Amino acid sequence: MVTALDRNDFGKMLAWRRKWLPSETDSDANLARAVWLEKNHWENMAIATANGVAKAFG
Repeated sequence: MVTALDRNDFGKMLAWRRKWLPSETDSDANLARAVWLEKNHWENMAIATANGVAKAFG
């Protein structure tokens, strides 16, 4: 199941929509919002990690 999602972009979008917007429909706009939320989340995590490393070793 997980490897199938790794190769299926539409499946990823549906999973992210269910994660970030559980009460919304699978419309194009909601799928785009979910993709943006997922991407933004991981960008913020990368920034937080870099800040933590800089604080620990800086």
